[in-house]
Amino acid sequence: AAAAQELLDKAMAAQPSDHSVHRIRGNALYRQGHNRKAKEAFERAVELQPTDAKSLCDLGHLFAVEGQLEEARKRFCAAKGFHPKAADADLALAALYLAAGRDDDAEKFRMRAEATKPGSASVEGVARIAATFTLPASGGPGGSGRQHHVGKEAGVPKDAAPNPILAQPRGGVTLDESSSSVS
Repeated sequence: AAAAQELLDKAMAAQPSDHSVHRIRGNALYRQGHNRKAKEAFERAVELQPTDAKSLCDLGHLFAVEGQLEEARKRFCAAKGFHPKAADADLALAALYLAAGRDDDAEKFRMRAEATKPGSASVEGVARIAATFTLPASGGPGGSGRQHHVGKEAGVPKDAAPNPILAQPRGGVTLDESSSSVS
């Protein structure tokens, strides 16, 4: 780990304006549990290369892990806007909607990711990613039992058929309706 950090420090010194160096640094910091510093590195990567889908998705994932689901959604949608065939963004959106209890949207984005990059978006894989996202005030660990709304509230018919993608517990989180129109 020390050797990797040394190499990363050398890369930062040699290429301070290379967005990929900042993204790699952000991922290393995230894995070490330094979320604030990781967020700064991801934000710098996006600042240097605003259309980089990987940097946008990494930043979005960090927002989702921290419970800022609407901020996460914005980053994932931006990645899709710049790169409509970005399987990573579709996968991230599937996990986000799964975490928010938006079954149909989760399945739609999971299927898009799978169509773009076969083998990348299993139901189990999406559920594993969704499980890392924090649902603030959802009644779970650290939650208050209140519903947390992100964007406009979206109703789900009580008689709707269950979707097999959602065999996971979820909080009462809703996302902005406009997010499901991302193509």
